[in-house]
Amino acid sequence: MEMQVKVFGQQAKQIQKGDFFVPEFANIEGRDVVTLVKDNSLKDLLEKYDNSAVGLDKIINCLRDLIGGTQNGS
Repeated sequence: MEMQVKVFGQQAKQIQKGDFFVPEFANIEGRDVVTLVKDNSLKDLLEKYDNSAVGLDKIINCLRDLIGGTQNGS
């Protein structure tokens, strides 16, 4: 399923190409609410990889965390 969330106004102007957002889930007054939060972990991880400060295994673990997978091959 592909889903798009539109952002307007000042918030839209603050978003830049390459920004990555992760969902945070909550329940307010009985209604499900998802807040998209800017996450810089991928940018930071790539910078560390470029500087040979982190290995591919750490990158894979970070990606699994971001998509909610914890098992090998999931």
